[in-house]
Amino acid sequence: MLPGPDKVIECPACKALSRVFTLRSGNTLDARRWTDGKMIAPMLPIPPAITRCRKCGCYFWLSDAKEIGQIFPSQWRSETNEVPESWKATELARDLSECESLEAISRGMARNRDQELHLRVSAWWAGNDAFRFLGNGAATKMQAAPARSPEASANLVRLLELLAIDDPEQRLMKAEILRELGRYEEALRALQADFPSAHKALAALIRDLAGQRDPVVREVLD
Repeated sequence: MLPGPDKVIECPACKALSRVFTLRSGNTLDARRWTDGKMIAPMLPIPPAITRCRKCGCYFWLSDAKEIGQIFPSQWRSETNEVPESWKATELARDLSECESLEAISRGMARNRDQELHLRVSAWWAGNDAFRFLGNGAATKMQAAPARSPEASANLVRLLELLAIDDPEQRLMKAEILRELGRYEEALRALQADFPSAHKALAALIRDLAGQRDPVVREVLD
């Protein structure tokens, strides 16, 4: 992994500064993947698409934020005044929590289908993080679906409407949502269609978990 410059951006509402990391190159070495589609790759971190201003609390898409400068890796160690110290003191823009992603939707931040899909998937993944490292052994398997707030459950139902059945990756996500909601027969029906070779292993895993009546997000093991 080779880091690129940090971008220094302004909150569109209050002009407070934050930083966004960039990469010159990265890879998926030691990446971990889960049945809900989330991947955590130490050598390929992904900056947030939307964040919340630490000063005023407003949500904003990073694409809407004005970039006021960059801090290159060499400048962090430089003793010259190449960049203002105030830039270096800013915090990195962060991902939203489950509640924040849903609140951002309620505040009208989803201006199109793609943005709504991004926020709802982000909320789903953030809610699953509490169960992501439970392990795949039989001793750790839960027999009932994890408790979700009414808002989180409604988010999954809305995701089922947004995801396209004719897209193999999104059809897998639909099947996984149905499984996590405990709607196992519907999940199995969603998996009946043939999948491209790149998706067959995950489809088989979700099918197996649905058959076992396992509602918990699981790591995809090689």
